[in-house]
Amino acid sequence: MGRYVRALALGAVGGCVLGGASAHAALTNGNIALPEFTKATPNGGGAEATFRWVPPSFLPPTLNDRQELWYQELPGGSATRTALGSTVASQPLTLINGRRYLLTVRGCQIAAQFCSSTPFNNLDASDETRIDATAPSGTLQINGGAAFTNNPAATLTLAATDPPIGGGGAETASGMSEYAVDVDGDGTYPCPPIFVAGDDSGCARTFAPTGPVALTAGDGVKTVGVTFGDAARDVTAPCTTIFCAIFLTRTMLGNVSSPVTDTISVDTVKPVAVVTQDRTTVERTGTVSVNATTSTDEGIITSGVDPALTKWDFKDGTPVVTGATATHTYAQAGTFIGEATVTDRAGNTSVTRQFVVTVTPRPDDTPSGSGSVVGITGTAGFALSRVQVTAAYRASVLKGSLALTGVSTQAGLVRITLAPVARGTARALSTTLPAGAFQNTVKLPANLLPGAYKLTLVGPGGTLTSTLTITAPREGVVSAK
Repeated sequence: MGRYVRALALGAVGGCVLGGASAHAALTNGNIALPEFTKATPNGGGAEATFRWVPPSFLPPTLNDRQELWYQELPGGSATRTALGSTVASQPLTLINGRRYLLTVRGCQIAAQFCSSTPFNNLDASDETRIDATAPSGTLQINGGAAFTNNPAATLTLAATDPPIGGGGAETASGMSEYAVDVDGDGTYPCPPIFVAGDDSGCARTFAPTGPVALTAGDGVKTVGVTFGDAARDVTAPCTTIFCAIFLTRTMLGNVSSPVTDTISVDTVKPVAVVTQDRTTVERTGTVSVNATTSTDEGIITSGVDPALTKWDFKDGTPVVTGATATHTYAQAGTFIGEATVTDRAGNTSVTRQFVVTVTPRPDDTPSGSGSVVGITGTAGFALSRVQVTAAYRASVLKGSLALTGVSTQAGLVRITLAPVARGTARALSTTLPAGAFQNTVKLPANLLPGAYKLTLVGPGGTLTSTLTITAPREGVVSAK
């Protein structure tokens, strides 16, 4: 609110009427309330702002009612006054950008053109403000300057400054206050009045180093614009009654910067993993090389596969490794169904691509026999990521098992059939799978003879098939009749 220098009723004093009024007249001082920084528009070498106030009231009005607007640069500047009509409530002034001013609304009743310099005859209302006609400036980054994203919910990184004016100190800048967002990059900042439905993406937001933005729908290149606003404000007349109208606005209020923009590409389509390997069968302690460099990215806009984010799981209990290519040494015999995924630069990850490696025993491994599984085909509600066979004969008696590792969509019984590829009797085994990840071990029959077998697993949701080979030891196996 304004700082009132004097407030009194002018009337008969010492047997005469002040100001030459012919009857008793009451004068109530006006009111002026200024923002700390007044928003102004550059005008030639100065800055123009319109000042508004509540004028003094004269009851009853007379021909001698006078009103003046005084302004004085602080500190110590000379005052300039302008005579106004007694009911005038606004005045444009061209002042100096960055300078501080004292403005005074003066009322009096006097026959002369201007009010008397004697304070007793005047009623004054005063306030101070600094002129600010300098807009801020700033920069914008979407997601920290990233080139691609797969999420339309993005983050704006904002940096803005409100510079000191005319070589002055920090006190001449009103400081950062607001920003507004142009979400579709068309140069407009839509902001309907409060309580009115519609796109309000361009309404003023409180300035902060970061802020959210919802990118427009669909894949493609997205441009976002931002303007920054400082803390300077237009001058409004003070409210003097309890019936003041409340004007709610969400538009930018301060000096507004030139717009700045940034772009980012939205890519929501998964890449396709392609895996090549130099060998599908290798002896134990042998090395396999795998390669995903021919994997592809798809979609309207492609961010490209990021080689560093390719993941390899060899499913033999060793840690997952990353990179477009990898080499791996298997320490144990068995059939391993590895998995690879690739990720593009927008963060989309491919469907898992499987690869199969059969690891056979080394010649110098135990001579008591061995086993291996080759390939797995079919579809079912359970998946095998690893099948490991142990087989050793002791006095022609097999001590061996199948180790099954994978995941099942539901719990249920799995019936396993070992049917000799050549002549012989099929063997039936079984195991029960839980819903979810499993690691089950099934004991092989002790009298199972060496040879090739068709391995069939019938369980929840379908059937998987493979080939199981049991190798005889050097000394052979005696078949009991």
